[in-house]
Amino acid sequence: MRNQNLIVVPRAKLPSAINLVKMGLEVASGAKSKRTYYNSKEKQVAAIQNAVSDLYQFDKSFPVVLAAMKDSTHYFRSVVLLNELKSGTNAGNVCLIESNKWFDEYQDGALWFVLSQMPITYTLRLFVDLANNRVSNARTRRIMLTYIWSLNEFAFVKYRTKIERILRHAYGVKKWSALVSQAKTINSNVLTHHQVAFWDENINKYNFELIASDVFNFVNFVARNYNAIPKASLDSESFIKSYLTLKSTGSSTVFWKHAKRLDKTVVEGIVSSHSNPLYAGFFTEVEGKKTLTDSFKSKLLASSKTLTDESAVRLTKTFDKLGIDKREIRVENVSSEALMMTGYETGNKLREEISKKANLDKIDLPYTNIGIVVDKSLSNRGAEGSKNSPRAAIEYMVEVLKASADCRSLAATQMASVTDLVSPFIEVMSDHYRNEACGRLDAVIVLSDGYENHPYEGALSHAIKVGQKADDEFPQIIHINPLVAAEMGALGRTLGDNIATMVANKPGQLRAQFNASTLELNPRKYLAKLYAPLMVNEEPVETV
Repeated sequence: MRNQNLIVVPRAKLPSAINLVKMGLEVASGAKSKRTYYNSKEKQVAAIQNAVSDLYQFDKSFPVVLAAMKDSTHYFRSVVLLNELKSGTNAGNVCLIESNKWFDEYQDGALWFVLSQMPITYTLRLFVDLANNRVSNARTRRIMLTYIWSLNEFAFVKYRTKIERILRHAYGVKKWSALVSQAKTINSNVLTHHQVAFWDENINKYNFELIASDVFNFVNFVARNYNAIPKASLDSESFIKSYLTLKSTGSSTVFWKHAKRLDKTVVEGIVSSHSNPLYAGFFTEVEGKKTLTDSFKSKLLASSKTLTDESAVRLTKTFDKLGIDKREIRVENVSSEALMMTGYETGNKLREEISKKANLDKIDLPYTNIGIVVDKSLSNRGAEGSKNSPRAAIEYMVEVLKASADCRSLAATQMASVTDLVSPFIEVMSDHYRNEACGRLDAVIVLSDGYENHPYEGALSHAIKVGQKADDEFPQIIHINPLVAAEMGALGRTLGDNIATMVANKPGQLRAQFNASTLELNPRKYLAKLYAPLMVNEEPVETV
């Protein structure tokens, strides 16, 4: 492999590197900023941050490589980038690849690659966190401004408050005030020599394709200087024009003509202002509180031209409550997380879409005949702030495994208050000895958060040991845990030393961890494959 020569980790450090990769895959796959049934959000977040810090201490390039993996969680990416951007450009130890190659050729491109994998909501939240932490080194400011000035007008309208906070931090209060001041007074593309110099220094070097009038309109908009935006500079398709029209029009016909072009939350925010001419007609009083009328919500959702397939899935319950016909969903445009969470909470309303998505997410398993043990106990239902998240991930993973295997048998725990994994395991294992059509099981996959307590902790591991002694062809046992645990240092809880544990809450993560079976056979080759996507020099991709 061309990139394999870049892996220069010394032989003495290979065992540490192997353990690092295993730990990193678990953290990158299971990191979420949510509380679990047993741990608070604060404990979970602290454990994840400490785990990322440990990765950095070994090699500063490796957390970025993990963050670049297709199915790493967006929260993990955010923590990695926050940690990376807070440190100096050339600070930190690099031992897995040639350090000069990383710092001189790959580092900046790698950061942009990770940013390109993140939705705009996570990226803007990361930049706001950097601003709140007063991180203002030259590299961070450059990345912020390059990203912001690559956004389109729709993004400036939808995320105005966050963008204003980011620009104020990246430029500094003094320079941002100067930019706002210029934007208020310039009404054309004809700039003075001084203004051209200011433009080149503060805008053009981040995106030379920007049109001056557009930038000044964006600046005036996020700074709320609406009167300084020349109406003649806004074409009929302008989102800013639609926004300003909604704020001032008293005509319902004109309102709805423009409302369908903007994001749902933006429109709701506009009409929620008491100064809006149509405020009274769109609100009703329910139990002493003002709330938007159902007719307004229905019309807004039904007419929206900006509602994505992902948003439509997440709004399934709202569509149903308002009596709006179910939209046709293109499942390839929807994340498995959105489908599994909404599908779990709405019963069978997304059954067809989930089945289609599970088929698209099929895994190339190294097994043909599998048993599946499903933990349905109380702890898998999460807690406030993460309600049903583990259970939904488990339920969706079951659908994917069923679609991926030629033969499968399935059994689930029966009691919510205790976690008895032995009983369903015995039920599944009965097929190992009785199923003539499929033959013996190649593997049994246990889907659980790892909190076994009935008849005692470790009972499943003990049952497996007994079976392995009695049967030389006992199937491989794999435990898939949908979350990491604070008390495990942001790793997944295991069910026993004779059970292989993987952390995954979506199918792609599982695929990556099955592929990690080659790690101990050829660590350098495996690391080279991880680094390969970043071994190119590319310009920042357009983010929206």
